Amino acid sequence: MKPFLIRLALFLTLQLSVVGWVMHYGKPGSGTHYLCSIFDKCELIDSIDGPRVIMVGGSNVAFGIDSEKIGDAVGLEPVNFGVHGALGLDVYLQLLREKDRVRSGDVLLMMPEYAMLTGHQVYGDPKTVDLLTGVWPEAQKYFRSERRSLKSFLDDDMFWLAHVWWLRAVDRVFGDVPPETNVYQRGGFNRYGDMVAHLTLPRREFKKTTSLRRISAVRVAEVTARLNDFHEFCQSRGAEVFLLFPPLTADSWQISQPAIDELEQRLHAQLQFPVLGSPDQLVFSQDQFFDTPYHLTATGRQQRTSVV
Repeated sequence: MKPFLIRLALFLTLQLSVVGWVMHYGKPGSGTHYLCSIFDKCELIDSIDGPRVIMVGGSNVAFGIDSEKIGDAVGLEPVNFGVHGALGLDVYLQLLREKDRVRSGDVLLMMPEYAMLTGHQVYGDPKTVDLLTGVWPEAQKYFRSERRSLKSFLDDDMFWLAHVWWLRAVDRVFGDVPPETNVYQRGGFNRYGDMVAHLTLPRREFKKTTSLRRISAVRVAEVTARLNDFHEFCQSRGAEVFLLFPPLTADSWQISQPAIDELEQRLHAQLQFPVLGSPDQLVFSQDQFFDTPYHLTATGRQQRTSVV
């Protein structure tokens, strides 16, 4: 019996040591984490006294807009309010409703990713929410806690999150990523909120495509209702709202065109504010994207900005 208890004690000690190591080194990033840029963007909006042109969306906006050029073109102070699509459309709308962030004379250019427009990323993805709340615990109030029951967390998210924490711990202790090539940092943004750390780096090959094959009329209706409600809020503040489409690789466009055509028709029919341009105007070749189907290179960024 005694040898068994000794072995059990050693086993538990080892397990607890591993768990402690992972919890210490695997916790979400510090104040330099990419997602911390959302603090800076809120502060940037709050710090500008006059009317602003605010570009809203996920990382397609962060990586793919020259805000200074947009601001010069419309004669307003620019703010790039794009961070990560998986935070969900709803969190951006909530943040903009706070603290009188939307004011008279503002122009809001809504440029959500297709996953937001089709209703798949209206609310935050649990995995990305975990990263954000790790660096900003108070952000939990922006996310719908009722979305996940304990059962769904145990079934869908717990082992994934444990895996992510383990990989973060290993990478943080043993990883050797040159800081000058890791663009996903809070310091990679310029004073307008544009991600610029990648602009001078060579593009990275990727195979992922954005594939839309079916559109849920119910989900799109939920998205347009939420956007129309936000438009009414902005209108009451004397601000204007416009919707523009995100960029897309030519391969993704070829796969997704029928679904995107249907989505475009529904948006025109249901939105109570203008939709500018068309999706096909924002289709670019693969070599115009940096590392994902939404993150444009320096050249692609300028082309997309000219279209906007």
